[in-house]
Amino acid sequence: MKHRSYKRQSGMTLLEVLVATGILAVISTMAFISIDNMVRSKATLSEHTKQLNQTNLAYYLLQNDLQFAVSSQQLSLQAAEFKGTAQSFSLLKFKDQIATSPRIEQTHSGVSQPIQRVRWYLRDQYLFRAVQPAHASHQIGHWQERQVLAIESFNCSYRNVVGVDLNSWPNTANENSQLPQSIQCLIVSSDGLETELQVSPWQSIW
Repeated sequence: MKHRSYKRQSGMTLLEVLVATGILAVISTMAFISIDNMVRSKATLSEHTKQLNQTNLAYYLLQNDLQFAVSSQQLSLQAAEFKGTAQSFSLLKFKDQIATSPRIEQTHSGVSQPIQRVRWYLRDQYLFRAVQPAHASHQIGHWQERQVLAIESFNCSYRNVVGVDLNSWPNTANENSQLPQSIQCLIVSSDGLETELQVSPWQSIW
């Protein structure tokens, strides 16, 4: 009796190829989705970080300007040195960030430390900051304006020496050369987050 020998065939059947191809396709799709999610998360994080930095810078500048506000404390001034409404204010401050003395001296020829006027105001749902030299306050074109932050609302009040919060400043002739004891500003960001700032100018507490 003769025995026939059979060789085992090696390789993959068509079904096995199709299954393997399907598995590879699923793995590739999952990898693509994972990478896409990582890219989207990174972009979202970068945008959030950018917005957070802009917000922190805006609040820092706002607090800094109010803290370093100065007034001459001269009697019978015709024009107010600090002016405030519910949605805007303007003030005088030294150009460089230094602690100020209770009085400032200014002449027509200039000052040893330049003084500038700073304005904050709401326009078209944006908070703006504008700066100009104090000696050029009568020249409108000298303002250097900067869009600081996108917000929903901006409301400020001003506390006088007897502790009354007012919607505007000044309210009497004597306040033309005085600073508010403190300024309270409620800021609502474009995403609805409320932030309340209360700042006392250093000069007003000396």
